[in-house]
Amino acid sequence: MAWQFDRPDINAGVVQVFRRNDCPVEKLMLKIKGLGPNLVYSVTNFDSDEIVTKTGKALMEKGVDVVLIQSQMQSLSNIKKWIEK
Repeated sequence: MAWQFDRPDINAGVVQVFRRNDCPVEKLMLKIKGLGPNLVYSVTNFDSDEIVTKTGKALMEKGVDVVLIQSQMQSLSNIKKWIEK
């Protein structure tokens, strides 16, 4: 089960993923919604500090790995649009 919270005013958002008690799946590919396909985003996993950089198209079509090895675990990731100055 997952939620995506978008903050277009700060070019960022958060994805929160939960693994339910009876869910046998430990790893999934989470597809992010509503991104600019040609823009570049960084996805930071707050639990592991892993940072993945992909285009919006790649995040929407292929997604990003989420691993929850135990039931009732959660994962929280920050999504930030790269803005060139």
